[in-house]
Amino acid sequence: MGEVSVNLYSRNKKIYVEVKDNGMGISREDIPYIFERFYRADKSRHKIEGNGVGLTIVKNILDLHTASIEVMSSENKGTLFTVIFDDKEE
Repeated sequence: MGEVSVNLYSRNKKIYVEVKDNGMGISREDIPYIFERFYRADKSRHKIEGNGVGLTIVKNILDLHTASIEVMSSENKGTLFTVIFDDKEE
């Protein structure tokens, strides 16, 4: 069964939000495109429905907050998304 974990921490005047799963992962070739509107990875790999706008919306919201997002993934092992905000409180 799949698992998702969320981790939140602060370091060097930045706030980090990590979202990690142990799913099928994202191929190295697909990662540069996953934030593009309507982009879908190779449909033959999976049967998950969707229209390819979710990560585009996430990226647009993060841009509005001057935040960034990083992706690390291994096929058949899972994906780690790290969202990085400036800590405006410090």
